[in-house]
Amino acid sequence: MKFLKNLFNSIKSILVSLILVFVIIFMINNREIITINFNPLPFDSIETRLFVLMLFFYILGLITAILIYSNSLIKSTIRNIKQKRQINKLQQQINEK
Repeated sequence: MKFLKNLFNSIKSILVSLILVFVIIFMINNREIITINFNPLPFDSIETRLFVLMLFFYILGLITAILIYSNSLIKSTIRNIKQKRQINKLQQQINEK
């Protein structure tokens, strides 16, 4: 069992290292400075690196997906609790007869 735990920790470390390497390569390849212009709005234009903008929208999408998924997860959890209560009531009725 200890061997499996060490193996999983090693695999986890390797995967995290690979993800960090890919993120660094991504940042190096997309380091151009871009200008975001808000023409009809009264805001000034923003200059930022391309990878910052891409990571911002990635994180925004991730947060949106988590919020959508958590909503369905909460609904299904509430439905499961109600069904378990109903099952318990029905089992009590069966045991009383």
